[in-house]
Amino acid sequence: MLQSLYNNKVVYVNNNFRKGDEMKNTDIRTEASNSGVKLWQIAEKLGINDGNFSRKLRKELNPEEKAKIRAIIAELKGVSE
Repeated sequence: MLQSLYNNKVVYVNNNFRKGDEMKNTDIRTEASNSGVKLWQIAEKLGINDGNFSRKLRKELNPEEKAKIRAIIAELKGVSE
């Protein structure tokens, strides 16, 4: 599935989703993308498989999990700059 950022929103390029389906955790996905951090890098820091991390993002994360991921993004952003 291809995705693109449009006005800071993740949009679907190939329309493989049913009506009413919305991508969850777009704030985390957008923050990672804007920081140049790949989802597999976050997964690696969390100690989980990147596929499992992508599946985890399918359901909205709680604020504590999001805070942990944001801290990882900030850490990785500092490394990539």
